[in-house]
Amino acid sequence: MRHTPGAGRLRRALACCFVLLVLVIAPFSVQAKEVDFSQAGSDPIDITSIARWAPDPEGVLRFDEVRNAPSPLPFRGPGAGNWSADFGPGTAAYWLSFRIINRGNLATERVLMMASPLLDQWDAYVESADGSLRQYKTGWAAGLNSRPLSAPFFSLPLALGPGQAQSVWIRVQSPFGADASAMLLTNSQFQAIQLEWSARNAWRMGLCALGLGVTALLWAVTRRKIYPLYGILVLCAMGWLGLHSGQWQTLLPLGDVAPAPILPPLSSLCLSLAAMALLRHALNLAQFARLADRFAKAWMIAGLLLACLLAWPALSAPVLPYYLGLSYLAVLLITARQSLRQGWPTAAFLVAELLPMLVSYGQTLVDSAAPDPLLMFAPPGHNGVILGVALLGFAMGLQQADKLRTQLQALRALLTQQNQALERARQMEIDLEATVSQRTQSLALAAQRLESLSTVDGMTGVANRRRFDETLLVEWGRAARDKRPLSIALIDVDWFKSFNDHYGHPAGDECLRQLARVFEAGVMRSGDLIARYGGEEFILIAPDTDHNGIQTIANYLCQEVFALGMAHEGSHYGRVSVSIGVATAYPQQGSKAGVLVQEADAALYRAKTQGRHRVAGP
Repeated sequence: MRHTPGAGRLRRALACCFVLLVLVIAPFSVQAKEVDFSQAGSDPIDITSIARWAPDPEGVLRFDEVRNAPSPLPFRGPGAGNWSADFGPGTAAYWLSFRIINRGNLATERVLMMASPLLDQWDAYVESADGSLRQYKTGWAAGLNSRPLSAPFFSLPLALGPGQAQSVWIRVQSPFGADASAMLLTNSQFQAIQLEWSARNAWRMGLCALGLGVTALLWAVTRRKIYPLYGILVLCAMGWLGLHSGQWQTLLPLGDVAPAPILPPLSSLCLSLAAMALLRHALNLAQFARLADRFAKAWMIAGLLLACLLAWPALSAPVLPYYLGLSYLAVLLITARQSLRQGWPTAAFLVAELLPMLVSYGQTLVDSAAPDPLLMFAPPGHNGVILGVALLGFAMGLQQADKLRTQLQALRALLTQQNQALERARQMEIDLEATVSQRTQSLALAAQRLESLSTVDGMTGVANRRRFDETLLVEWGRAARDKRPLSIALIDVDWFKSFNDHYGHPAGDECLRQLARVFEAGVMRSGDLIARYGGEEFILIAPDTDHNGIQTIANYLCQEVFALGMAHEGSHYGRVSVSIGVATAYPQQGSKAGVLVQEADAALYRAKTQGRHRVAGP
């Protein structure tokens, strides 16, 4: 096909027009809104309302490559309304660009303040109309001294003289969440936000420190395991707040040495694990819900493994948000299930878990209706963490108070049982004492009776030989001390063997009993003692009695027996009679009492040889 020269010129003209149109339109198609500082007033300016943005998936493009026209990145303008500057976790970098100008006659200054203090990389480029370039390369792990302004939030001062203009380029990159939200503030607003930020963080940390101190005191007093677990949760909350608010970098003397970049996600993970460990112990899952307890253990082990993977953001960054969200959901479900089974103390934990989320969501809705620039630098999540920790402590206090009340009730019941047992024991002791006293009295009476039986002759009822021997020794010693006489009379029934042979032994026993009654009646003094000496023999002890006295007593007894008139066919007198031998002594210390008995026995022998039925002396 042949082409005419006119047609070729037409095609070349159209191509030139197209190229010219592209060169003219393409730069303006990616231009952001221009901000005139002289007309902006004093209201904060949200960066999403004026800036264009574009992702850099590989994160390798340089500033000189991005600023060229046409740009290799697909920039998107602000369009109608604001766009979301929270790009979420990932390895991509994001570029923002906007233009500022001052058409007024006075110099003006603003501060660009980023909302997130946890950007791993934050690069700022400020290009003036004359081609001069200011650039800053810093990040969360680079330290405060590398930043344009030494502040916890990445801040960039922007100063314009009359008629001056500047183009601002911002590059952010953070694998665990690239939040490029920012505000253009006046210097007074910037200072006010700094002060407000410091005050809010101070009361948050103060509240945590107070809770930590109270927890340590309670643990020191009670030694209960739940208090160290809550203390660990408070420490994790303090670490999380300090890192996510940028406070630790302002408080700790790190200088250019900054913490490891994995600390912010690690703090979130530790806070989640500490909350689950506390609730696992508080809900007593090991006893009341073993399946849920095994799940909680496995989930916590998975969290520890995820913590080991934080050094590789490409692996852990996409997983971390899902793990934290599912952890919260799992805790809610487990607590709700246990609340239905255990009642209101456990339900307090469910309230402590739900209320912070609802308050944070409500604060977000309120801010969306009436935007508060300060909320960008103090997000509701911070207040939610503090509220959650405080409510968990309150729920834990209610649970421990309920346990203490239950223990006190059990202790009160135990004390009541112990008091009743003590009262029963006391009554038993009284009864036992009464029984023992009664038994003691009975034993005493029995002992007396036994002693009486052991010292009394069972047939005649008078003292026996043992009683006589004991009494003789006592009276002998007393007479020796008092130098008084002691007399005895040994009595024998005459021809008693023939009496038994003729009348029988029962009659002989009855004869001895009658004689014993006569002898007892004839003993007039209380100190005298009549005893059965053996067989048909009786013996009389008469203390403080001389020979004449014992002779008189013996004669009286002899006549009284004879006066009974008991028949005795074997007797020369035809009746029962007795022969009595008497003896008197004045005992000396060390002398023998047996001598007196021998003398009485000798006297008795003489009475018998003299014809019986008589009294004989020495």
